[in-house]
Amino acid sequence: MIEIKRTSLPLAFNTPRNLFAGIHRAMVHLVVDLCGALRLTSCSLYVLNRWLVKPHLPAMFFHSWFNDALLIPSALPSLLLLHRWLGLRSHDGAPSVWEIATHVAGWSVLFEVIGPHLVRRATGDVWDVLAYALGAAAGWLWWRRDWLLKDPEVAREL
Repeated sequence: MIEIKRTSLPLAFNTPRNLFAGIHRAMVHLVVDLCGALRLTSCSLYVLNRWLVKPHLPAMFFHSWFNDALLIPSALPSLLLLHRWLGLRSHDGAPSVWEIATHVAGWSVLFEVIGPHLVRRATGDVWDVLAYALGAAAGWLWWRRDWLLKDPEVAREL
């Protein structure tokens, strides 16, 4: 007698209820990845700076470097999620120092070296690179806050 398999799906998804639960879990992870607290805060600060602060406050920091400091915390999570989907990243954890540093370097070259040759009004600025790095450092501290606070010495200093 020939045995017919019920489905070729993995065992966890062999019923509609389990399939829906798996899709639901995947969507929840997607929303959490795209809407993390740091990302939402960075994007909100960008919008506030762009349309409320810059038009009414002549401070050079808000006109030149504030949005640059928000680049890594707001854009890196989405890019790392894309890397995960493409199989270039094997986990959904916090970005490593290497991942953050390579993206800061790549974006610095793209926006401060190549960009001014492609966009007429763009200018390359070393201070922008410093702002990217400071934003990246703040992002790294946020993404590693649980690890940092586990160490009693670090927690006491913070």
